[in-house]
Amino acid sequence: MNSIIEDHELIERVFLPWRDQLGSAYEPYKGHVYRILNYSCALIDHHGMDITSYGTEKEVEARLAIAAVFHDVGIWLDGTMDYLDPSAAHAESYLREHGHDGWRDEVIEMINQHHKLTAYKGDHAALVETFRQADLVDVSMGSIRFGLPKTFVRQVHETYPYRGFHAIVVKGVTGWAMRHPLNPFPMMKR
Repeated sequence: MNSIIEDHELIERVFLPWRDQLGSAYEPYKGHVYRILNYSCALIDHHGMDITSYGTEKEVEARLAIAAVFHDVGIWLDGTMDYLDPSAAHAESYLREHGHDGWRDEVIEMINQHHKLTAYKGDHAALVETFRQADLVDVSMGSIRFGLPKTFVRQVHETYPYRGFHAIVVKGVTGWAMRHPLNPFPMMKR
């Protein structure tokens, strides 16, 4: 099993300027990002996935880290629970500014499909479905693990505690649903 990624230069660099904008969600969201990155890498390893078409292990890890950093950020940077498109737009700008246009399709698809209710089978399914599963492992607080050992999930949680992340999301979703009763969960995909 993969060792736990405790510090990722890309995540730290992207997060630093967001401290004020994320406010009290800064540490909880950053923990969520690290948990998803760890679960994604572990799922790739656990399922013995061939990811060589995406480059080196470090390049795959970088793609996953970028998707993780940006996947929910529209909640705070754009002030909306309809955050998939804004989050994807932030990721796309980052990729363009940092010379990673070639990673655009899979990173944007990971963001856009991470709340899909069923398995993703489209382009870049290896990364997109792995990312979707990793987010679900975290959102379910490890009750859904897609084969990951319970001990590994616990170790990741101990390294990156939830710090109220789930409560922050529930509060946001509840407030949105009350204001938008005809579209209570705009981030969910079939």
